[in-house]
Amino acid sequence: MADLLCRTERRLGLLPGFPDAVRDAQATFRAVLAAMSRPGRVVPLPVLPACGPDLPAAALAVLLCLCDLETALWAGAYGEGGHAGREAAAYLAFHCGCPEARTPGEAAYALCDVKSLPERLAGLPLGTPEFPDRSATVVATCEALGQGHGVRIGGPGVPGEAELRVAGARPALWSHLRDLAHAFPRGLDCIFVDGRRVACLPRSARILEIL
Repeated sequence: MADLLCRTERRLGLLPGFPDAVRDAQATFRAVLAAMSRPGRVVPLPVLPACGPDLPAAALAVLLCLCDLETALWAGAYGEGGHAGREAAAYLAFHCGCPEARTPGEAAYALCDVKSLPERLAGLPLGTPEFPDRSATVVATCEALGQGHGVRIGGPGVPGEAELRVAGARPALWSHLRDLAHAFPRGLDCIFVDGRRVACLPRSARILEIL
């Protein structure tokens, strides 16, 4: 990891994180919390890091406010050949100190492209009945929120019913997440991001219909 960090820092010129690390991380965390507490709601991100066009700025904004020294990141499945994932992991390791998970099973967070799901979810920890919090949170990039295949959902935080549509998501992803409901409170929490917005599907949400 150290060699990868050095090579990446030299090539990327030590790309900056948030302009104001503390204030921007707090504001971004509040946006993610608002989206997680109201599943299906699309929430704008207040600020993006200046990480360059080759890295997913919105996803990295979310991870910058969540990752720390004790949360391993699995990004090996992101991007063609995993190259973009390695750069994202090095970027976050530099700014957050988060270790890179060697396998999906070690991950606290996973960075994925929504088009690669559900296959890339294999092996991610679902937690245990005693410690359901020892599961992975998936941060999935997409072209646009509010478009494409989606789901009609209910459950905690949803007033009545709501729709969540994610461009590029396949029906197989929603079927997989619906099938995980039998494992509750074990499961996966999903954070979907497009160029500037975030929407969440926590494990507590019930998938009522695939759209």
